[in-house]
Amino acid sequence: MSKSDLWLAFVKVVSALNTISPEVIVWPNRENRQQTVQSFQNVAGLRGVVGDVHGTYIRIKTPQVYPQSYTCRKFYSAITLQGISNNNLYFLDCFTGYPGSVADIRIFRQSDIYNELTNDRQLFLDDDQFIIGDKAYPLEPWCITPWVANRVSTPREINFNTAHARTRTAIERAWALFFGRFRRMQYLDMSRIDLIPSTIIACCVLQNICRMDPNSLIELFEQEGQIFMGADNPDNQNDRHEDDVAPYVANETGESRRERLANEVMDL
Repeated sequence: MSKSDLWLAFVKVVSALNTISPEVIVWPNRENRQQTVQSFQNVAGLRGVVGDVHGTYIRIKTPQVYPQSYTCRKFYSAITLQGISNNNLYFLDCFTGYPGSVADIRIFRQSDIYNELTNDRQLFLDDDQFIIGDKAYPLEPWCITPWVANRVSTPREINFNTAHARTRTAIERAWALFFGRFRRMQYLDMSRIDLIPSTIIACCVLQNICRMDPNSLIELFEQEGQIFMGADNPDNQNDRHEDDVAPYVANETGESRRERLANEVMDL
């Protein structure tokens, strides 16, 4: 097979996987959400969690056009992939395409899922349900973040942050599985920048398809991915600096929900 034929086949496969992505990367219905909530609650006692949101960097070859915009905080060229996973490491939503220099909160607010949860929350979450994210994400009634570490002052806040971090390991494991299974995502050597986002989403689709098989070498791939992520940054490539904290906007509903959850976890 010639290189041109091989490239054409690659593009067709990527296109086909993106076409079926709405059928494979799907938000859970009400019944499935109840099961997901219970699965997350079993981890550390947080009640109501439907998914973990987080971003990760897909390292790429430095583009010739506007290369500085792709330089992430780790000083290499990257595109950010935002994902939401459940506790079984299935992707519930994926969004990519923004250069690595763009902040997580901006990417989040430009994503479809942010607009959907903001405008039509009842279609995606019951009243007592929410997603969780780290300090780079905004505190909303449907997105619960931890207290910023240098502002934590009480045992209750420390206890909540610990439970929150334990629950959030789902998305970290999902990324480890992703990088371990799809080694090319560790460094995507492509010159066609316009095709990179669809290539990344194609791998996200394949991850969910592979998760349907309980014998798909999950532990092996996850371990390999953890080694990669640890080598990329001994402190974990997905951690954000304190400077990356989302701008604080008082949100009584989000604040009150976090306070209630902290009380519930403290009583366990």
